[in-house]
Amino acid sequence: MLQGLFGLSEERKTHVYDDHDNPIETTTEAQAVEGQVQEDGTIERGASKSHRIQTRFTYKYDERGNWRERVTSQRYGSNPDFTPTSIDRREIAY
Repeated sequence: MLQGLFGLSEERKTHVYDDHDNPIETTTEAQAVEGQVQEDGTIERGASKSHRIQTRFTYKYDERGNWRERVTSQRYGSNPDFTPTSIDRREIAY
């Protein structure tokens, strides 16, 4: 019988959009379980790990409703504070 390690994982993403159909929040929740197949074929479950990441997007719009600036912020786990991670700016010619 072959003996070896394996892993099982599950991920769920939830998206929230604004009135302009732009994403304003994404929540990613993931869980992974390690395991091992024993020589007799039984499965031994190992440690379970989980994590949660929340991403928020805030926008500045022009007079036509197109965003000109988007700030991305994230927080991990149970941290109550969002930390800005990037700023995207764009020029739109009409």
